[in-house]
Amino acid sequence: MISPSQLLKLPSTIMAANGVHSIEETLIHWQGALDWLIRAQEINDDDGCAKSYNLAKGHWEPSYPETTGYIIGTMLDAARFTQQTVYIDRAERMGKWLRLRQLDTGAFPALDRVTPIVFDTGQIMHGVIDLAEHGNLDT
Repeated sequence: MISPSQLLKLPSTIMAANGVHSIEETLIHWQGALDWLIRAQEINDDDGCAKSYNLAKGHWEPSYPETTGYIIGTMLDAARFTQQTVYIDRAERMGKWLRLRQLDTGAFPALDRVTPIVFDTGQIMHGVIDLAEHGNLDT
């Protein structure tokens, strides 16, 4: 759980919520969002993050490179703000999962694991760059 002193380190956009919510409420919401992302990674047992949760069918979708890619930065931010390395571990595992899915061309595929998708590759590159800036070039 994030402490009130850690909350003060969060970006001003999150702190702006304090005009509507108390610090305690903001902490609960922020932790809830992180818990949801952790669940999205854990649900498929492959270290990727689920594409989505299907409300109509009541189940999680398979892990998807695009969503996994852009969640990496959030996990690294969470590690920086909370000083908890569990988030770094999650981000690194996501990066390794992505590396296994990268096509020979360097692009990343759609769910069919064959068709390169430019937008998805761009989203994934944000996560890869975040990992590189963090100092993890092994993913």
